[in-house]
Amino acid sequence: MTNSRGKRLKTIAAWALSALLTAVAVLMTVTIGWRPVLGAKSRPLTRRYFERTPERLERGRYLVNSVALCFDCHSQAIRDFKDVKPGEAPIFAAMGSGRVMFEEGKARLVAPNITPDVETGAETGPTINSPVRFAKALDTMAEHCSP
Repeated sequence: MTNSRGKRLKTIAAWALSALLTAVAVLMTVTIGWRPVLGAKSRPLTRRYFERTPERLERGRYLVNSVALCFDCHSQAIRDFKDVKPGEAPIFAAMGSGRVMFEEGKARLVAPNITPDVETGAETGPTINSPVRFAKALDTMAEHCSP
């Protein structure tokens, strides 16, 4: 009798554990997803270079100034944003040079230098060199940098 009771408890415990793990897997998939656990998908950067044409330059200007608004974060503000009145556009200088967005205690948000300068700009580190990576960067920016 004790042996059958022990088997029954083990069976109940196994089913409860299975149900709990299934519930956790479903809730994880529905809520935050598996990327925080598994890590980000990435591949090594390449040194691909693209032909510089006026069309590509214009497309880049469009993406940087209209779609991604890169210079809103990656440029020095002439005035502090607290001084800008509602409806008034902030004025930027040193476009693409990066800046410290805010710094409070140990919390610090920095928009890095994204200029193509070889010594101080993005050429010294990872660069966005394909439309797919640019799209992924925009997704990441939307998750982490949106106001």
